Amino acid sequence: MLVVLLLVTTICAYLIPLGVIANSKRTRGHEKKLLAYGNPYFFMGCLTALRHRCTTLSQTNAKTSAQAG
Repeated sequence: MLVVLLLVTTICAYLIPLGVIANSKRTRGHEKKLLAYGNPYFFMGCLTALRHRCTTLSQTNAKTSAQAG
């Protein structure tokens, strides 16, 4: 159930900025395209950084547990 909740949250976090960009009256055609094309790269970068941080933290916790035990 947690995986489904995480998946839905991730999809919403990805689609909300695209909806905001599409409905914006301040941006024009080429600006919307740039923002729409840049959003997936920014989102993937954030996910990669988060995954790297979680991996680093889990390795640190494993080393600490091994030394304590």
